[in-house]
Amino acid sequence: MKCPTCHVDYATRTGYDAHVPNCAHRDNPLPEPQLAPVVDLSKPLDRMNKAELLAFAKTKRIEATEEMTKAILTDLIQEMLELEGLAEHLEIEGFETMNKDQLINAIEEAESVK
Repeated sequence: MKCPTCHVDYATRTGYDAHVPNCAHRDNPLPEPQLAPVVDLSKPLDRMNKAELLAFAKTKRIEATEEMTKAILTDLIQEMLELEGLAEHLEIEGFETMNKDQLINAIEEAESVK
């Protein structure tokens, strides 16, 4: 059960009943927390809505903004996925945490060594 004013989650009815009448935020409720959209990674990029694309871009360390179109977001994500695939093929350690520029540098370095 969640307090309607401060949104604290209580595991028992007793805790909830004790808290709600005395909630410090009773006269000034906190805004409802915004949940990040859940991204279905099995869904093709072209079937995702803009909010899903933005959330997916964030998981891929892409600096995406609301002003970007779906087409631009899709292209950026696709490019990052291709870079990650190449980095995995080249057995670059830690590629999962690299941004685009770091990935490109690591790929170029790995290819120059081979």
